[in-house]
Amino acid sequence: MSNIDGYWHDSIALDYIYTLGVAGERFFREALNGRIMATRCDECSVAYLPPRLYCRRCFRRLDRWVEVEKRGIIYSYTYVSSGNSGNSGGNDDGDGGDDEYDGYIAYALVRFDGVDGGLICRIINKIEDLKIGVGVAVDIKVKEIAIVEFVAEIAG
Repeated sequence: MSNIDGYWHDSIALDYIYTLGVAGERFFREALNGRIMATRCDECSVAYLPPRLYCRRCFRRLDRWVEVEKRGIIYSYTYVSSGNSGNSGGNDDGDGGDDEYDGYIAYALVRFDGVDGGLICRIINKIEDLKIGVGVAVDIKVKEIAIVEFVAEIAG
């Protein structure tokens, strides 16, 4: 139900099915086995993460997969409220990290050396000290049967 003030004050139920596609399916299967994989174009000497089927520069099909080292740098980051009402949701996920700061969780776009693109990772330690350019170690956590989460720990 809308209101005269011009803002929506209700909720909209969304129902959709997300398909991974060919490259996405292989990427997440590899992630379930603890590997971060990118596709590589040997013609252009570019590796893509997330992986894609075709090179965006020369449009050749990408059939070569390469493993990405699990160390990168923070390219950008944001803080997200950790509870539905903006209060701390008690995100005790058992990873031993101090992944909350004043009721917020941090996510970062992590870029990797030699790769075009990057991954969105949840920062699991020292989130109050986030800065662009800080080095991180990335890990993959299998949360449920086939759900993976990329997490990053600030180095040092």
